[in-house]
Amino acid sequence: MRIWQWIAAVIIGGGLCGAACAQQNSGTTAPKTQQASPDSQDKPGTEEQQPSNPNAKVIFSRSDEDESPAKSDATQAGAQKVTVKVTDQERAAITFTAYEFEVHLAPREHTLAVRVRLDLRNDGDQSLPVVPLQISSSLHWEGISLGEKRLPMAVAKLNSDTDHTGQLNEAAIELPTPLAPKST
Repeated sequence: MRIWQWIAAVIIGGGLCGAACAQQNSGTTAPKTQQASPDSQDKPGTEEQQPSNPNAKVIFSRSDEDESPAKSDATQAGAQKVTVKVTDQERAAITFTAYEFEVHLAPREHTLAVRVRLDLRNDGDQSLPVVPLQISSSLHWEGISLGEKRLPMAVAKLNSDTDHTGQLNEAAIELPTPLAPKST
């Protein structure tokens, strides 16, 4: 009997969500207005869309055309500012087989320090001299080590909806010896 209650709740929730989306899409959208800032006069096509609901408030908005420099916390000691091309095939070849987190909370300083041990496997057909690791762009990364040895890494900023900031950093970690296929 409980499964039917859950299914009914999902159907009702989906119906309400669908009705809200349909109502929002069928409503008229406010016309786009040209911004009056001096920056927008230099860039044609810079427009701000007004929300269709007058009580709505935009909390976060980001565009690829934003010229404001984002904080680059990933360019720390051990991180190089060079770009290494990582292919989608190399990204898909990595499988994480184990995670081990060591978390330290410092409430007085409002900080969180985490050390993570990752075990990964190369499920690809070719050896990987570089391991791509997507890391949050809003956190401070000190470095990446293999055993006791600090590894060089190149950090590139990628546009992605995976991270809450709209961007993420991808660390291309250079291994001392390439990771053979099917090995960890």
